[in-house]
Amino acid sequence: MQGNTPAAADDPLAKISAVITLYEEMASKLREGCKRPQVDGITGYHEFPKLAEAYESRARAYREAAEQLRRPMEALPPHMAEKERLALQSAFGGLAQVKGGAKLVSSKAVEGVKGCL
Repeated sequence: MQGNTPAAADDPLAKISAVITLYEEMASKLREGCKRPQVDGITGYHEFPKLAEAYESRARAYREAAEQLRRPMEALPPHMAEKERLALQSAFGGLAQVKGGAKLVSSKAVEGVKGCL
């Protein structure tokens, strides 16, 4: 595996790169194995191309993930952040109104019960 230094051991991109390399190497070896004469006692030669494709597909997926991690994260555009803030404010404001209404109803109920006594 690549990067045996302590810093590389903690670097997710270095780990992903090592996994990509392993998948690509295995796919290459499987494709080479298809071209060689079959050895007695080894089975599954017909599956080598399918396995090679699967390993290449995984390598592509890891490469795409690495590309995503290399890009800096983008913040929400200001207009979207403002919409989010207003939605939260509205939701919490509505919750406060519901709580206030519940208090008013319960106090009116208590007054009504006291009036009956």
